[in-house]
Amino acid sequence: MNIRRTFGTFPFVVAISLLAIAGSGFAVISSNTAFAQQQHFTAKLSGANEVPSITSAASGMAAFDLNAAGTQMKYTLNVTNINHVIAAHIHMGSSTANGPTVVNLFIPSKATGKVDGTLAQSSINSTSLIGPLKGKQMTDLISLINGGKAYVNVHTTQNPPGEVRGQMSSGSATSASTATAASTAPAPSTSSTPKY
Repeated sequence: MNIRRTFGTFPFVVAISLLAIAGSGFAVISSNTAFAQQQHFTAKLSGANEVPSITSAASGMAAFDLNAAGTQMKYTLNVTNINHVIAAHIHMGSSTANGPTVVNLFIPSKATGKVDGTLAQSSINSTSLIGPLKGKQMTDLISLINGGKAYVNVHTTQNPPGEVRGQMSSGSATSASTATAASTAPAPSTSSTPKY
């Protein structure tokens, strides 16, 4: 028997096997890392999205960043050419229905003046959830968003049911934390009982 012929390639086979195992491990780690990355959501706001739709010169964009742990979501709500804002919320509902408030995004002590820029910038966690989601977890809110059942609505004195609205959906990596604040507004309250 030629021992060299039989076992001579053994170190090579072992090396190839170890490389394959290492590669598999790297793939798993990479997959887990991707899974743990932040999730981004956006909502493009307009009067045409209201139910029923309205005519308004105002518009807006809301950007949300969910942390890797899924426990906190930073947001920035930018609006353009809107007057006398009295509230802004996340509501539960499809794009063709009106639904209850589940998160307060902006509750001023009195109506704003004209706003062109950042209306609100803060963060949401499980204690921010109200209405049907009160006492539940952020995963419940994310499930609504992913199911097309959550929308952002900005209310004004002229249009109390809502002046600009947009359905929340998975968006590009437009970070809420780095959104440019063109103007400032009072800090939002997440504890007030919504009236709209």
